[in-house]
This record gives sequence, C-alpha cells and structure tokens, in this order.
Amino acid sequence: MIAMPSISPPTSFTRRVLIVVGLALLGVLALLLVWFGFRLLLVIFGGLLFGVLLNGLTHLLQHRTSLSYGWSFGIVVIVLVGLLGFLGWLIGGQIASQADELAQKIPEAIQALTASIREFTWGEWLLSNLPSFEEASQTSSDAQNSGSNGGGTAQPLARFFAATLGSLTNLVVALLIGIYAALHRKLYAKGLLHLVPSRQKERAKEVLHAVIHALRWWFVGRFASMAAVGALTAVGLMILGVPLALTLGLLAAAFSFVPYVGPLFSFVPASLMGYLESPQTALYVLGLMMLVQFLESYLITPLIQKRAVSIAPVLLISAQLLMGTAAGILGVLVATPFTVMVVVLVQLLYVEDMLGDRDVEVLGE
Repeated sequence: MIAMPSISPPTSFTRRVLIVVGLALLGVLALLLVWFGFRLLLVIFGGLLFGVLLNGLTHLLQHRTSLSYGWSFGIVVIVLVGLLGFLGWLIGGQIASQADELAQKIPEAIQALTASIREFTWGEWLLSNLPSFEEASQTSSDAQNSGSNGGGTAQPLARFFAATLGSLTNLVVALLIGIYAALHRKLYAKGLLHLVPSRQKERAKEVLHAVIHALRWWFVGRFASMAAVGALTAVGLMILGVPLALTLGLLAAAFSFVPYVGPLFSFVPASLMGYLESPQTALYVLGLMMLVQFLESYLITPLIQKRAVSIAPVLLISAQLLMGTAAGILGVLVATPFTVMVVVLVQLLYVEDMLGDRDVEVLGE
C-alpha cells in the first residue's frame, strides 16, 4: 500500500490569519453592498419602521383587549385602511381643489414678491445676479428642442414616469416588508438571534427590545407633534384670513416629520399665500409659523418624547444632510429614526458593554 502523506492541522497563527482574511472579505462585501444598494437598504429599513409601527399598535390593542395577536393585527390594519379611506372621502376633494389652487397662486405670489423687491436698489442688484425664470425656461426649451423627432420632449416624460413608478414600487415594497415583519415578528426576531452566540443571546434580546422601544416612542412623538403642528398652523392661518389654510396646515404637518430642517420648507408656501393678501399678513404668518415651531420644539415634543432617545440637534441635522446627499429625499425621511437606532446601539453595545459605563440613560424615565 502507498502511504498517504498526513496533513498537519493548521497552526494557531494560520487560523488567526484565515479569520482575519475572512473578516476582511466580509467587510469588503458589506461595503460594496452598502455602496451599490444603499437606496434599497433604506427602503428595507423604511419597511421595518412601518412594521415597528404596526407591531406597536397591535400590542397596544392586544394589551387593552383579550384578543390574540393575529386578530389584533388584522383589526389594526383594517382600522388604518378605513381611517385613510374615510379621511380621503371627507376632505380629499377639498384638499385636492385647494392643492390645485395653491399650485396656481404660488407663482403669482412669487411674481408679486419679485416686483416688490425690484423697487429697492439692493433688490434690483440681487435679482439681476440670479438666473431668471425666463432664462431657465428658455434653456429647458432649447434642451428639449435639441432632440430629434421629438426625442427631447419624450425623454423628460420617460424620466418622470420612471421616477414615479420607482417611487410607487419602493412604497409597495416597504409596506409589504412592514406587514410581514409585524405579522411574523417572532420568526424574524428568532432568526436574528440565531446569529448571536448563546452566551450573548440575553443581551441581544435586551438590545433588540431597546431599539424597538425607542423607535415606537419616536413614532408616538413624531405623529403627535405633526398633528399638533398641523392643527395649530391651520387654525392660526384661518384666524389671520389666509386662504387655503387647511392645505397649508397639512403641508406644515407633513414637513414637520423631518425635525429642524422640514419646518423651514413649510414657511415658504404659507408666507407667499399671506403675501398675496398683504405684506403685513405675510409678517403675521411668519410670526405664527415661528411660534408654532417654538411650541413644537420646546413644549410639545419634550412633553411627548420623555421616554424617547434624546439626540443632539447637531448630530441629527448632520445625519439628515449626509443621508440626504447619499439617497435624496428618502435618506432625509429615514435619517432621524436611523439615527435613533444607531444612538441606542452605540450606547448599549459600545458605551455600556465595551467601556463599562452603566450610568448612561438610553431612554428617559
């Protein structure tokens, strides 16, 4: 018989080298996945956020009743769909007509404001150094006419429909991910915990619970703040006699979903509509919007989010700018909850577990 040469087991040094190389390859693959699929990852994260919202509402109903989780989940979904349908039937037509009127009046307000600014020397200089709407329109028209056989006109339309279809697809995917994540939450949580060593499973459960708890309370705070901002803005604009107050209130509520940065965009349409009435009304509108944002930032949100993660404004605004640059409006929308999750993970896994500092409060009392 021919003796087979024996293969000596790898040394400890060789094993360490192989482990380091394997981890490096996994790190490179993870970076490539994030680089090329960042938007997709944000869509998945948005779906998981929706799942956290559904799960929180389902747990609330289950806690208040004796229903099972499945029945509670079904009731929550039906109530949400019915509520959206009822609101659409109740004020959908009014909102649609006001939105159409708003789209027509904003250009009028911009023209009136431009004419007023031109009366001043500094205003004439400022406007003369800015590209005019006519030049921008002519440039766009030249670009469209440059295509052969109407191709220049078809390309913007194709891009518009492609962007719309892509946004609708992302929305549907996020909704489906959220529904399945909330409906089968134990299955996915168990699968995630399978990736953790046995001696660390209990700590992983605590971390997972803390992240979900923080995101739930973030949702509570955001939606309550949005409702308060929308109601105060609409009522205040009605008192000031500004037209389209209901639509402007809804816009203010929607923009306030993005803290700090979002409310600044709600100032523009409301102030322009007030300027159509009179410059004095526009100043009143600015004062109203600033008062509402002051109440939201220093009274409403602190009262609601006592049990939420406290994040420094600089950190939050930086995250919004970075994620907005990387993924556009989608990145801005999920920047705040993503930052909440990262802050909780850093405080629990790094500050507490690695540094041993147990005095850090992740959630408020």
